[in-house]
Amino acid sequence: MSLADLAAAAQISVADYLGGIDWSGHEQTRGWYSVFKSRPSFRPLLTERMEVIRPPAHYAEIDI
Repeated sequence: MSLADLAAAAQISVADYLGGIDWSGHEQTRGWYSVFKSRPSFRPLLTERMEVIRPPAHYAEIDI
């Protein structure tokens, strides 16, 4: 795990929160991202919510 992985995971998390990612055809990236989502240090980020914009239902699921 590198600083680049952390930066990429943070950016992907924002895009995923906004529903801007179509995961079909990107199984390898989705698998990599789900590993980060399952890390204890990343889990608190998945519980944060914006007041106006709600994430897709799958956002907090670690296996998606």
